[in-house]
Amino acid sequence: MSVSLSSNINLLFSASNVGSSSSITSLLEASYGGGAGSTVYSSQNPILALEIAQRNETKDIQAQAKTPQVQRDIAAFTKAVNSAKSTKDLLSNPAVLKVLLTANGLGSEASFPALAQKALLSNPKDPNGLANQLASTNTQWLATAQLYQFYSQGLSVIKKQSTISTLTNAYAEVLWRQSLDKQTPGLSNALY
Repeated sequence: MSVSLSSNINLLFSASNVGSSSSITSLLEASYGGGAGSTVYSSQNPILALEIAQRNETKDIQAQAKTPQVQRDIAAFTKAVNSAKSTKDLLSNPAVLKVLLTANGLGSEASFPALAQKALLSNPKDPNGLANQLASTNTQWLATAQLYQFYSQGLSVIKKQSTISTLTNAYAEVLWRQSLDKQTPGLSNALY
């Protein structure tokens, strides 16, 4: 996007815009990229990147959810959940683990399916259960085991349409946050 210096100066110092944060933001967007329908998170200006991310969060998460890879991941996850006959069957499926663990802050653990299966199937009320033991280094294991209740409820919680929807939305949001951090390190943490 090419913006002339004189139009930037006019935008910044016009009588109606003096002191207006939106005019400053517009000028910064013109200088660093962004605005006009595209979302750019500049690592050169983290304050601007945060403002843009906050303003476009819902739209950008929806756009992330519509990307072909995310659509494939969600379709494979949903199909596997709907066709699963047992929790062990479900939790041994890489497509399920990818979405389930990523959406719950455990995405880096998806390459350890046996660990994930044992942890999520363990009794979260048992202090010696694997989810509790892993909680000493990552509390998300215990939180996830408690949330989906595989130990006591089997597949009943995860097969609910509301649970599937919440999980797939969370998956898209986590991927969006990861993309923010690639452009501006730490930006996703600033959104909390």
